[in-house]
Amino acid sequence: MSTLNHPQPLRNEVRRIVLERVLRGELAPGEDINETELAEQLGISRTPLREALLRLEHERLVGSSQGRGFYVWPLSAREAYDLYDVVAGLEGFGLRTVKTVPEELIEELRRLNERLATLDEDPRAMQDVAERWHETLLGAIDDVPLDELLDLARNRLHRYVLFGFEFAVAYGTDDRDRVVRAHRSIADALERGEMERAATLLEAHRRRGMALLERWLEEAHAAEATNQGRM
Repeated sequence: MSTLNHPQPLRNEVRRIVLERVLRGELAPGEDINETELAEQLGISRTPLREALLRLEHERLVGSSQGRGFYVWPLSAREAYDLYDVVAGLEGFGLRTVKTVPEELIEELRRLNERLATLDEDPRAMQDVAERWHETLLGAIDDVPLDELLDLARNRLHRYVLFGFEFAVAYGTDDRDRVVRAHRSIADALERGEMERAATLLEAHRRRGMALLERWLEEAHAAEATNQGRM
């Protein structure tokens, strides 16, 4: 369980912990947030928790409504399409600003990818390693405003990445292997100094991530139609 870790300002630490729970699915999409219960778990008053929730609401990871209070922002197909497209564009643009990638960074990308290749039944571990791979790659970018935009967009995309790996494990798809192959091709291009090709491969890789959610939507629609037919 996440714990408070000072000396950061308390509201920042609370935001970090709540964000982590949202991204890891411990606070599920659409779930109501019980402020009293969560504040007790964290050993704090409701004031810093509310401040943290308001910040997350601004980032569209949390929502609120009168009479309901705060809730985790639900997943939606429209948001998924937009986020995959936005993150692909931002990451590709960022990588094109980099002239060369240090050898040690490429080695770390390969190490993380080898780790991902060994994970079969743990969606959260897959999510963590896959997103660490992207964070490591984009660590070569020296552009603070772009980094900030990417952080906001990737935080929102993170939940869809987790859902995609959960779907892959549950349905026995080969999407984990597809991700591993894509990462390997990008690292190969970086090692050869082919930055434009690496950026193009990165964009295509991110956008292909949406294909898994398209299959999920098909499954969800089919199940809904079946349930309606039984009524």
